[in-house]
Amino acid sequence: MQRPPKRHLMALAAVLFLAAIVPTVAGAAGGGRTASASAEKPVLFSTQCANGEFEPTRILIACGDASIRWKAQNWAQWESREALAEGIVTYPNCAPNVPLFKCDKRARDLATVRLFRPRLCPREGRKYFTRLLMFDSAAKTKSMERIKLRFSCADVR
Repeated sequence: MQRPPKRHLMALAAVLFLAAIVPTVAGAAGGGRTASASAEKPVLFSTQCANGEFEPTRILIACGDASIRWKAQNWAQWESREALAEGIVTYPNCAPNVPLFKCDKRARDLATVRLFRPRLCPREGRKYFTRLLMFDSAAKTKSMERIKLRFSCADVR
């Protein structure tokens, strides 16, 4: 069997290269937008105990008994990849041996919340942030200094 001429191989390589790069360049020129309707809508945040919202004013961190709450003061950033805000966290402030349901003392600190890892939830046809990270540098207990929560599309209401 005869080998193809070198110039045919070069032409084939050039065609394959262009075929691979053209969709990438076209996608970049279009701003990365897709035909999906959810690409045009802002990413929302939802928990098991709250409906999907854009820049929520309140988030229940411990929604089972509502013992840890965060109230937004200022959303500094709300973009498609992450959201960042400062606010006030309110939480039980009793001795460790006191059960939460008996604790009536509350502490309040300035805390930062970061929402990230957006995922498309097919049932809703929208993207939702699936991670929450809260930092409270003034927390009186170690367990309140950093709280990280995960949410799935099943949590969306």
